[in-house]
Amino acid sequence: MIGLLPMVAERVPWMQSRADALDRGAAFPIEEFDLLRGIGALSPSLPVHGHAGVDELASLLSLVGQGNLSVGRVLEAHINALHLIARYGATSTWHDDCLFGLWVTDPPQNGLRMRQDGSRISPQVRGEDRRWRWAA
Repeated sequence: MIGLLPMVAERVPWMQSRADALDRGAAFPIEEFDLLRGIGALSPSLPVHGHAGVDELASLLSLVGQGNLSVGRVLEAHINALHLIARYGATSTWHDDCLFGLWVTDPPQNGLRMRQDGSRISPQVRGEDRRWRWAA
């Protein structure tokens, strides 16, 4: 990933020059993600694989965020999803042309509850009777 960081840093001014127009137009930054995909930023080495550290990922996200904070937030969600897939899923299910996203928020009351049963994590959900139960 060390070679990736200078490539991202070179593109920060370009992303900055486009950020205001994208925000004002409420437009998705398609060209930014095409660029990031092209230089390998959408498939970084992950700590779960033992190839990269948290510091390198933090540097990547910081650089992208300096270019366009919205792009940085979407990239962060993408990397979080990749990390969860690598840890708990089948990495064969993702492709380099995919852009994943994951945001988790708790409702004001009765936040999400999770439990681990062996290698499976199950959420607790509300049934039609509004009672909490563990998802199968």
